[in-house]
Amino acid sequence: MSAITVTMQHIEDGMARCASHCPVALALIDAFPEAVGIFVNADHLKIWPRWSVEPAYLEMSPEVQNFVFAFDNGEPVEPFAFTLDYPAVTP
Repeated sequence: MSAITVTMQHIEDGMARCASHCPVALALIDAFPEAVGIFVNADHLKIWPRWSVEPAYLEMSPEVQNFVFAFDNGEPVEPFAFTLDYPAVTP
């Protein structure tokens, strides 16, 4: 499990409706700098580890889905943290 924190800086730098530059994606990029690609979709995340040609598909919790929906629709959002079933330390 990995702890992910979406900060105010991620929110300010994030781009609505942009799978690779929304605040959640930016927080994941900070948490997993070894990844070569991170994308946030409506109901799941994709993380491409450097050592794999296939991405890891991870389901998002309702809390993360609600945040993404609100951010994409221009609603006010606050920093938050969530856990992700993805290893914090990878090969």
